[in-house]
Amino acid sequence: MKEATSNVVALQGICPEGLKKIIDFIYSGEVMIGMDDVCVILDAATHLQIEHVVTFCTEFLVEQLTMNNCLEIGNIASQFNLSEVDDFIN
Repeated sequence: MKEATSNVVALQGICPEGLKKIIDFIYSGEVMIGMDDVCVILDAATHLQIEHVVTFCTEFLVEQLTMNNCLEIGNIASQFNLSEVDDFIN
């Protein structure tokens, strides 16, 4: 493997902002989530299989749900297969 002889590991398909949030979570046990970055956090968390962060994002989306943003949150839930959010909406 290339990583065995290199000091650099390339993570394809993960944006830097999402990765930073995941690293912050690993060090602190907390993740700061906003509607403006929930998708990049979910993308990184699902890609890296960090279920705790996916759970935090799921809870955040349910807490943020209003009549004004239910379509947007429903689309996010569908995109990331968040059945708990879909169930709450329906």
